[in-house]
Amino acid sequence: MYRWRVKLALSGIVLLVFIGLDRWAAGYATVIQEGALTRVIAVGEVVDVNSGDVVYLRDGTTRVGRITEWDMYGSLTFHDSGGGTFELTKGPRPEDVVRTLEQQDQVLTMRVLTWPKSLRAEGHLDFRGAEIVVGNRFQGRFVDRVLRLGDRLYMDIPMKRTDRIDRVELREYFRNPFLIRLVGALAVALMLVGGVKGLLTMAATIASLAMLFGVLVPGLLGSVAEAARNGAWIVAAVAILGGMAWVVARLFESDSRQRIRQAAKTHWYGAPAWVVGGVAAGGATWACIRLIGQQPLPLALFVSLVVTVITFAVITGPGPKVVSGSLGTVGGLLACGIISYAASRILWFTGLAVELGYLDLGAMLWRTPEARPWPFVEFLTAGLVIAALGAMMDVSMSVSSTIYEVKRANPSISPVDAMKAGYNVGKDIMSTMTDTLIFAFIGADLVFIVMPGLAFQEAGRLYPFVRVLNDEATSVEAIHALMGTLGLVLAIPISAFIAGLLTAKFSVRQAYANDGSEGRDA
Repeated sequence: MYRWRVKLALSGIVLLVFIGLDRWAAGYATVIQEGALTRVIAVGEVVDVNSGDVVYLRDGTTRVGRITEWDMYGSLTFHDSGGGTFELTKGPRPEDVVRTLEQQDQVLTMRVLTWPKSLRAEGHLDFRGAEIVVGNRFQGRFVDRVLRLGDRLYMDIPMKRTDRIDRVELREYFRNPFLIRLVGALAVALMLVGGVKGLLTMAATIASLAMLFGVLVPGLLGSVAEAARNGAWIVAAVAILGGMAWVVARLFESDSRQRIRQAAKTHWYGAPAWVVGGVAAGGATWACIRLIGQQPLPLALFVSLVVTVITFAVITGPGPKVVSGSLGTVGGLLACGIISYAASRILWFTGLAVELGYLDLGAMLWRTPEARPWPFVEFLTAGLVIAALGAMMDVSMSVSSTIYEVKRANPSISPVDAMKAGYNVGKDIMSTMTDTLIFAFIGADLVFIVMPGLAFQEAGRLYPFVRVLNDEATSVEAIHALMGTLGLVLAIPISAFIAGLLTAKFSVRQAYANDGSEGRDA
């Protein structure tokens, strides 16, 4: 019953956090400056759907109806949807036409749901609740959207005036709330199933994401000083907070006050030791990142090492499993990175075959002067290393944990026999993890896999297959799957060898005391 109380309490705290994130996302709006023009990105909701033409007038009003006649002087006859008929001209009268949207497939009335706080603070009008008429014309392409009542989308609003909205461009669907709620459901499931271990899993994931976005991304973009500073803070914070939590857990594992006092005498040095260790680890991280600089592959390998150590240390506690699992992971990633870099040179990858929906991001980057000096091929290799990180961590920790479990069950087992046990388990994992990487590649590019089965008019079935296989984006995914599998295969013997050696140097019983998994699982 105590365990379920802990799980429910943790789930409630996590749920409150994600409710707050959901409320924050629901009010999202921002301002983008393009020279002298201010563009507002806000969220709007479809409150009415019609069809016909849209006419924007100089007096700030918008009329929906049907244009029946233009003449050579710019006059038009407009039949309002309410039944009235108007003669409008491009002259000096207040009702003159600013612009028209003719033959719209859908005429939408959008209600503005959010507005930037910065503009409200500067005294601008707050357009929340305002209703704007927007045209939605179908182009006969896959980007066409049939919008319905209640749909929410981002609106791109050029603010040429502060007292009214003249024009709106519809952007992406507003998907943030659902994504946040899905992540919240995952977090609550982690709490209910794993208890404290689920909380540690979330903490390790947050720290890992902080390393990727706070260190790897700025480092790749050339902000080495920012990356080094962020990395130092993240590593120091994780070490100090994690160490303090470990000390507290050691103190309260006892079931009596006398034993708690005895544990406090034993572990009194733990808190200052973790503070000193955290500061030292942060300083070492700062120095390493400054030394690496803007080198994508070495930086990706270093970030992978830090993420692996953080994840293993937070989940299992300090101990030899962290050493063997981390070294096995980095060994596999190093082999993966070297071979992927060689393959990218041999296969003439550019690193620019990147698309996002209908946007050719590679071409956009190539046309951007600031991005031309970037080493895109090395970015590609670094991305392959990061993509393989999860699989490497999985197999390395599985092999290391197996060896320590065997040693714990049979303390007299020799290091060689322990290595063999972990190696045999690793071989079983290897087949399923290989399928995982290969099927992930097939699933991500299922359209390209199916396409060779279609009969194309220009060259039948064979030519599309050759094109798909030799397309850079498809080849990159194939290299990703193959090199990730190869690195995974190499990580198994590395992890088994190191973990087997450590069983002869460390007390596995003490390692599990450090882990505390038996006492802290809730």
